[in-house]
Amino acid sequence: MTTNNQTSIASLAKKRRTYSAEFKQQIVQACKAPDVSIASVALQHGL
Repeated sequence: MTTNNQTSIASLAKKRRTYSAEFKQQIVQACKAPDVSIASVALQHGL
């Protein structure tokens, strides 16, 4: 018996996130701060 798994796989796919220009600018500025790692900024903002 064969099963069509394409439907279940497609429903599990994540949607692409969209961010405002203001949010992106805030992230960039936070990354430019001295002694701040990009990874820490990403984690703080759930990226």
